[in-house]
Amino acid sequence: MTDTKTALVTGANSGAGLPTVVEQARRGFRVMGTVRSEAKAVAIEEAAARAGVLVETRLLDARLTALAAETVPTPIQDRLTRRVLGL
Repeated sequence: MTDTKTALVTGANSGAGLPTVVEQARRGFRVMGTVRSEAKAVAIEEAAARAGVLVETRLLDARLTALAAETVPTPIQDRLTRRVLGL
């Protein structure tokens, strides 16, 4: 068993998601960044290569993202975002 923590970041190819996946990988996390298409995974691969870290990518069905947005109340989403970004 490993002590490595795993971070799952949705929307990892742009916005706050891209620097988040890179920084979490730098901090030693196993990072999985989700994207909606294989083409969008390229941004993650390039950023990770520049930083010298490994970030795994996973395709995420956009319908699941919409469902999660409807399910998780906005104040919780906001709190989680601030926590991840260290705000």
